[in-house]
Amino acid sequence: MKRTVVSLTMLLMSSLGARGAWGQAEDASFGRAHQLVVSADRLFGYVHSSETLSLGGVSETSSSNNVSIIGSPLAPLAASYATPRLAFDAFVTDGLSIGGSVSYFWTSTKQAGDTSSNSIDGFMIMPRIGYALAFGQAAGIWPRVGFSYVHASGTGNTVSLYAVTLEVPVVIVLGPHVALLAGPTFDVGVGGSENQNGVTIDATETDIGVMFGIAGSL
Repeated sequence: MKRTVVSLTMLLMSSLGARGAWGQAEDASFGRAHQLVVSADRLFGYVHSSETLSLGGVSETSSSNNVSIIGSPLAPLAASYATPRLAFDAFVTDGLSIGGSVSYFWTSTKQAGDTSSNSIDGFMIMPRIGYALAFGQAAGIWPRVGFSYVHASGTGNTVSLYAVTLEVPVVIVLGPHVALLAGPTFDVGVGGSENQNGVTIDATETDIGVMFGIAGSL
């Protein structure tokens, strides 16, 4: 009985000792220094978007609710920061990451009777810094803060938007070097503009949602 208690105590201490920063064990995929994480962010989820346009001291605000699965070709028109994106993050020390995400979108429409189509294309970039905190070897949290820039153009109109971005994904390790990301996202608009037929309008957009993605570590 005494030997059993001692063995269980040693096993518990060993388990607690392994609950530090991700990657202290070779099979722990996330968070160790000099590790590269490649992820597909915001693949699906829910986003509430609010856009304010201002011209000549008059402001107008509109909002929308959006649910997407593996993205939507209309997402850039309703929730500019909700598009799926490819991300790269490098852990410079245990827990501390520096990286960013990028996406490109293109939509083309043609009305009945028209001889040509109208297209919209654009991109989004977001540099960011984060810190991973482990709950254990199977789960953790990886808050990240960055700055988002979205630019879109088409049919003579252009849109440029800026936001401070906070992402707080819970990381669920699915297997060696693979994890699910799930959590709230906040893109708080800090500026931007829309040019419509030669008229420039001040614009800001704020998106708040719950998004899911997947990540792999190298």
